[in-house]
Amino acid sequence: MNTNLQRPNLRSPAPAPTPAVPLSLTEQQKINNTLIYYGYSGTGKTREMGALADYIFTKTNGKRIRYITCDTGGWQPIQPYIDAGMIDAINIAGHPDFLLVFRALSEGYWFDPSGKLVKDPARLADTGLIIVESITSICSEIMGYYREKKLKFAQDLVAVQQLKAEDSQLSSLPINQSVSAVAQAHFSGLRDELFDRIRDFQRLLSNGVDLLCFTSHESSGQEKLAGLSRTQLGIGALGQAISPALPQRFGDMIHLDTITVNNKLEYRAYFQPHQDPELKREWPARLRMDAVLNKAILEHSEFKQGYLVLTDEEDPSARQGVTKLFRFRDQLQSTAADKIRARMERIRGSATPSE
Repeated sequence: MNTNLQRPNLRSPAPAPTPAVPLSLTEQQKINNTLIYYGYSGTGKTREMGALADYIFTKTNGKRIRYITCDTGGWQPIQPYIDAGMIDAINIAGHPDFLLVFRALSEGYWFDPSGKLVKDPARLADTGLIIVESITSICSEIMGYYREKKLKFAQDLVAVQQLKAEDSQLSSLPINQSVSAVAQAHFSGLRDELFDRIRDFQRLLSNGVDLLCFTSHESSGQEKLAGLSRTQLGIGALGQAISPALPQRFGDMIHLDTITVNNKLEYRAYFQPHQDPELKREWPARLRMDAVLNKAILEHSEFKQGYLVLTDEEDPSARQGVTKLFRFRDQLQSTAADKIRARMERIRGSATPSE
């Protein structure tokens, strides 16, 4: 088991900006600013994180990008962005105190150059994007942590277990130091833990962070409805009670898939629900927007089929990936706002001053 944190290119930080005044965001606004990319292994999820980081870095005039991975496959597809200093990346897969480290990260802590977890409100406010990869691996890590620490949850009663950190610094952090579950033993604990951590990450959006992005593998399982069993497609997580409840916690849902076209493998990013040709069930996907903007996107020649084809460019900095869709949406929203402002000016200009 890998117990070492990987912190490549921990560059000397620039002077911290003045802390921003906390934003007052509704729960729905936080959800809208949380997106998820999901798909089976090899569909380009990590590669897309590089394009997303570049998009947010540009849109926020150079705010920092945090990348947290629990996957064991590495981050080679985004290595150029890490080497350039655009992305600060850490790998916590296999950490002996995984659950406490993950909780600290979800509350805005980050590793300083010495490897110590610190919480700096100014630096958090200067963070444009936090990427968490992936939900599937997080679930596996949490269950592995439960087993390794020999945590037991009562089947019928609320059970509380105190976490014992191997690192004394973690014990002193003002974060929740216990785990609990009310039923279904460890899977109930896993469900509550995952949902609570997603909620904690979303709270950071009220502290200056602009966007959250999670990734996940996909899953196809069985669900029972009115006594009947049917195939269910969606985000990959451990436990039948988790996957169906995940979509409501995200805004944009992008499903990455591959298909063979003319004997060539084509990478696609779906933003509309689409049917699996073999399972005859729909994979969920969506963009959060009003019907008018959605109609305009579907009228675009590249997006009219509910997906866009992902291409590779020799120059990583020229690759837009799924953000080509986001950039077009930004243009539509900007144009709509300009039209509203123009109409407001006409109304104000035509108003007759009262005597």
